Amino acid sequence: MIYFKMENGVKKYTLQSENATIVLPAKFSIEDKYSEYRIENKKKHNIYPFDD
Repeated sequence: MIYFKMENGVKKYTLQSENATIVLPAKFSIEDKYSEYRIENKKKHNIYPFDD
């Protein structure tokens, strides 16, 4: 996960979540009714779960 925090009016990107805001949203949402199917299909074909 990539985060950013403001220092002196400049965005600083970081991998630490302390005092920072998330830049990239989650890949799957809870309301997504097809996310379970995509995850199972990727496992079946040995694809990393977060690859498109």
